[in-house]
Amino acid sequence: MKSCVGISPRPAAKKKEDSVVKRVIGILIMAFLLVTLCGCPKSDSQSEKKEIIDSNLMLSEELEPVYDEYSETLDDEVLRGLDPIDILRIRNKAVEEENIAVLTSLVIVPEEVKREDFENEVGVDKISMENDKKLVEKYKDFNGKVIETTVSKNEKYLEIEDDGFWRFEKTESGIWKLGWLARQ
Repeated sequence: MKSCVGISPRPAAKKKEDSVVKRVIGILIMAFLLVTLCGCPKSDSQSEKKEIIDSNLMLSEELEPVYDEYSETLDDEVLRGLDPIDILRIRNKAVEEENIAVLTSLVIVPEEVKREDFENEVGVDKISMENDKKLVEKYKDFNGKVIETTVSKNEKYLEIEDDGFWRFEKTESGIWKLGWLARQ
């Protein structure tokens, strides 16, 4: 058996170190892509923040008729004039009722995703529905701050104190809906 003179195998510690570095770089790249593609509240000087006075995250009596009509018709015009917090409240009611049609209609789906595929996927994803129900149960007892951040005339975020944020976008017809991958 020939030996390679002058070439020694790399120590195991060096291989392990390289592996860790590669994983860290991979995680950093994924984090960058997530923030870039999914969005994150921008903290530039042009964004405007305001605290929502009525931080109740559940549907109010005033919004019940809106929810009922939207649930029956799925006509976006029913949502005209509502703020992002109202859309979140309608979404939370849809989670309570497991109303897949309302849940999926409140989301702006990217062009590259077929709405029908999205609706079917949401309809069969029992784990996500259970997680959403747990979140809504938590929201029923919510007594914290909700901060609305206006990023542009067509994009806002609702930051739920100690619970992440929701991203909203305006449709082409000027109606607020949940953006794709809205909850972060």
